[in-house]
This record gives sequence, structure tokens and C-alpha cells, in this order.
Amino acid sequence: MKNKLFTLTIALLFLLPIISAAPGMPHWFYGDVTVNGASAPDNNIITASIDGDEYITVTKNGNYGSVPNRFYVEDPEDDRIGDTITFYVGGMQAETFIFENAGYTNLDFELTTTCGDGYCLGDETCSSCSNDCGICTDPPIITIVSPVNQVYDITSIDLDVLSDQNILIWMYALNSADPITFNPNITLTLDEGYHDITVIGINSNYQSGSSTVLFTIDIPEPFCGDGTCDADESCSLCPTDCGSCSGGSSGGGSSGGGSGGSSSGSGTTPINNEITTLSFEQEPKQTTETEKTLPEEISEEKSLFSKITGAVVGVGNQLGKSTMVIGFLALIFIAVLIISFVKKRKVKAE
Repeated sequence: MKNKLFTLTIALLFLLPIISAAPGMPHWFYGDVTVNGASAPDNNIITASIDGDEYITVTKNGNYGSVPNRFYVEDPEDDRIGDTITFYVGGMQAETFIFENAGYTNLDFELTTTCGDGYCLGDETCSSCSNDCGICTDPPIITIVSPVNQVYDITSIDLDVLSDQNILIWMYALNSADPITFNPNITLTLDEGYHDITVIGINSNYQSGSSTVLFTIDIPEPFCGDGTCDADESCSLCPTDCGSCSGGSSGGGSSGGGSGGSSSGSGTTPINNEITTLSFEQEPKQTTETEKTLPEEISEEKSLFSKITGAVVGVGNQLGKSTMVIGFLALIFIAVLIISFVKKRKVKAE
């Protein structure tokens, strides 16, 4: 028992680095953006920089971070609490803010710009202010590799895109909804029916290009022969999907019985049959708590270990790193108490 207790404790300790490596909760930002006293036009690029990582979104109707295009600053290593986030609009520093796990912050940006200050902001474009926005070139050509204009029989659809230019920010709009920023390539889970998707790309000169594709998702009704053994199918109704029914073993048993009957003339077989019947009719022995077999004890401890492990992982998902260690050690202590109680109960029963 001591060896089993030691093994369980070591296993729980090995879970500590796994839980500690879990990502922290992101910080959600949203707010209004004004440039020279007016609402910023669509697609002004907003960048949040923290610890060398950048998170990018764009303005829409004079604001950013609104549903469905939420703007999150992530915490992949659960170590950013108290770190400073620096926000930029069109390359110009706008604000700073301290990162919080699960933060939800309304942060507005107000900027002033003039042509020639080096920042392509507000209504400036390559046509109106090439000094800030660069010389106009051809807008980027966006190609949607997937999906294509066809009928799909699955609900998981890959969104794969390409461009002939370097793209600063990618967005997609599904079924004419507001655009959502994304990093190619991704997989979308969609409902059955007709869909349209528009992909938008903005290059380094703040010029945009787009492409649209129409497609349909139609999941066929299950049928025998589709390769899946559905709930209303069985080996007798659809062996193609569910496999052949196993009836060979019962036939073999019957054959064996027949063979026994044919040899009953020897006089010894009936006696053996009677003895066998009596042995089967004996009352099964009741297994007491103290007479549990080794597989049963292992099964109990595996069940207990599974419950404790689930509790540890649940705590790891809900707590921050600082309080996670305390909770983890408390769970180990509880596990030791439970196992000790089980051991004492077995000793008393004996």
C-alpha cells in the first residue's frame, strides 16, 4: 500500500509543471478611435505590443474591438500580469495600459496628425499623402484557395488564402457579416445551407483587395453503405457498415454438444455431464470487502486517481499561477487523507 501511495503522490507532483504551463486569460480591449476630432475611417490599423508580441485589429465605424471582431491581448505563458501594453494606430503611439488576466477595458484613442508627420492616419491615403502612406501601387490580389464554389458534405471548412503582396492584416466576412481579423490559414465550423465568404487583405500602403466565394454545405442522410454504422443500423440490417454478425462460435458449441451425445454410450460421459451441471449450480461465493482481488483494488485506486486528477486539472484551468500551487498542494494533502482512510477501513474489516 505504501508503494501505491508513493506512486500516486509522485504522479500528482508531475502534473504541477503541466498545470503551470497553462495559458492565462486574455485581456479584451474595445473603444472609439478619433483622428483630428473625427471618427477614424474603416481599416485604420491598431497594434497592441507587449513583451515583443504584436496583436493587430482594424477600425470599423469609428471603433475597434466590438462584437464580432473582439480584440484580445493574449497571455500564452500566464506571466503577463502587470506588464505594459503599448497601443499604436497607424504606427503612431496612442496609449499604454497594464495587462490584466480576464480584463475587460474600454480604452479610447484620440490622435492628431498632419500630412508629412510620417503616420498614415485618418483620411490620409497614398493618393492624398504619399509622404506618409507611400506611393500608390496596384492593390493586392487576394486568392481564396479554399473553400471553392461547390457543395460540401462536411461542416468543417478550411479557409486557405493567398496574395501577390505582403499583407499586414487579413479579414474575412461570413454571410455579409462584419469582417473578422484572422491569421491564415484556419478552419471554420459552419451550419448546413448556402454561404458566402469575403476575404480582405490590406498591404503596407494601406491599400486593400478582396475576393468572394459562394458555396453550400449539404450533409446527406445516412444510408447503408456510407461506411458508418449509424444508430438505426446493425450487423443484421447493414453488414456493409456494421460488419458481419458473429454466429460461428455458437454453432461450434452445438456441434460439440452433439459429439458428446454420440459418445454417451460409453457410460462415462453421462457421469461427467452430471458433475459438470452440479458444479455450475453451486451458489457463487460472496466476495467480502477484505477479500477483494488485486484487479478490483487496482480498479478502485485508478478510479480515485482519475477523480483527483480531474480536480487538479479543473483547478488549474480556473486559478492563476500564484494560487494554483497552493490549491495543488491542498489537493495532494486531501488525496493522502482519502487513501489513508481507505487503508484503515480495510484493516478494520480484516
